[in-house]
Amino acid sequence: MPREKRALLWLPGLAKLVAVILVAGGVGIALGIWISKLSGDEESSGATSSGTGTNVPSTTAALAAISVTTLSAILHVATTPSGQSRERARLGVHLSIENRGDQRLVLDRPALLSGGQSVATKSRADEPGPPLGPIDAGKTLDVTLGFETVGAATKQLATRKSARILIGGRSLPITVKVGTPLRSSP
Repeated sequence: MPREKRALLWLPGLAKLVAVILVAGGVGIALGIWISKLSGDEESSGATSSGTGTNVPSTTAALAAISVTTLSAILHVATTPSGQSRERARLGVHLSIENRGDQRLVLDRPALLSGGQSVATKSRADEPGPPLGPIDAGKTLDVTLGFETVGAATKQLATRKSARILIGGRSLPITVKVGTPLRSSP
């Protein structure tokens, strides 16, 4: 078979692959829109806004006014035998969140993505309310979010020294430093 004909044999297969990818992408987008309508979300925002003390869904434009900067992310692995066997660790992520918009915002609860797991912020009995308080228009909030990880999430944090934070309707990369091992409290 001449070389030119062999070179053209892959074109029909490539065309079929591109068609499958386009159809799958369109189905995925349509499915996402359908699910958001079923759940009553006109816009998936990741925050609520408040002008009079009542929280209402934010617009995408309001979320665009949020600027998030990671100041530090420090991982402390467990030292107790049970903590080590479960591969438990605590991660503190210090963020600076600026509301550059003209309305007060309350962000949804942030989450950590690591090792194929989504980890919600750690709740403490002495900290009532959401992990993030309202952020007034034009203000900056410095906050340290606490996450408790186990297993694959801890392994990835300790070895790759990176993860992602879901906050304010977006996914942001973070660089993790491994700190001193965590000693159990009495």
